[in-house]
Amino acid sequence: MKIDTKIGSKVKSFTRDYSIVLALIVLMIAITMADSRFLRVSNLMNILLQTSTVAIVALGQALLLITGQLDLSLGQNVCLSGFISAYFMEMLELGPWLSLVIGILVAMLVGLINGLLTTIIGIPPFITTLGMQLVCQGCAKLITSTKTIAPLDKSIKVIGRGFVFDTIPVSVVLMIVLYALMAFMMKRTRMGRYYYEIGGNPEAAYFAGINVKLYRILAFVIAGFFAGVSACVLISRLDSANIANGTGYEFEAMIGAVLGGVSQSGGKGKIFAAMFGVMFSVALFNGMTLLNVNPFVQDVFKGGILLFAMGVDAIRTKQAV
Repeated sequence: MKIDTKIGSKVKSFTRDYSIVLALIVLMIAITMADSRFLRVSNLMNILLQTSTVAIVALGQALLLITGQLDLSLGQNVCLSGFISAYFMEMLELGPWLSLVIGILVAMLVGLINGLLTTIIGIPPFITTLGMQLVCQGCAKLITSTKTIAPLDKSIKVIGRGFVFDTIPVSVVLMIVLYALMAFMMKRTRMGRYYYEIGGNPEAAYFAGINVKLYRILAFVIAGFFAGVSACVLISRLDSANIANGTGYEFEAMIGAVLGGVSQSGGKGKIFAAMFGVMFSVALFNGMTLLNVNPFVQDVFKGGILLFAMGVDAIRTKQAV
């Protein structure tokens, strides 16, 4: 009897935390019934590739949401990081892999500045990161007089275009590895537990001896790191750094995280669920494109989904209180 109760409890917990997986399956069945092209291998591969870049950014956004923060500059941080890497690689002829590392470090620096302005100066994260969004955009435009740097060194193409065992895209493997590491950190380490405690009740966390400001700053830096990694994947796949790279990623990442059950109020959410949330969003709009839905209508849906998901989360939070 106890075993049955335990199994039932685990099933209920999984259903609650990963309901987005069930929603994704239902969505895929529905779109396939409307257009069989959806299940073509080439289309499914395209969905996975699109998911990987946004989902990596969503890792950082999910962490920030769990700690009660957010970052609206992540998309433009991806753009700036990619441009920095491409500039060092092609304009200054620095080694391709070192150039990618420099781009990631710049993205982390952007995250550090966001964290310092938010936690030390006390500027609300919405205002801080909105301003940083414009700063990143302006810096990317200042780097080069053109809007694109291309082509890039061939050796980096393995990140965005390579395959493991000629089957699974390297970028998808990278995404899964990063999610696994992040999920382990959040569930099995003291640092992860601290983040949930900070998001749930920052004052209680402070009085418990947790350095709330330090961990919040680190969260922004980690989010910057993931933006930099996403930029590496993106420019290697496109073989170029474009001023439009990463545009809107901050909102797509937020949609994925919230759809995956990460609470906007902080302290709740499963990391892997954010990945499935992004996959749901990408699959939905991929299906809408196959069905020739007007792109402007898709934008309306995108905003509507974010508002709906955040509304549901807000209602759940009120009911929990």
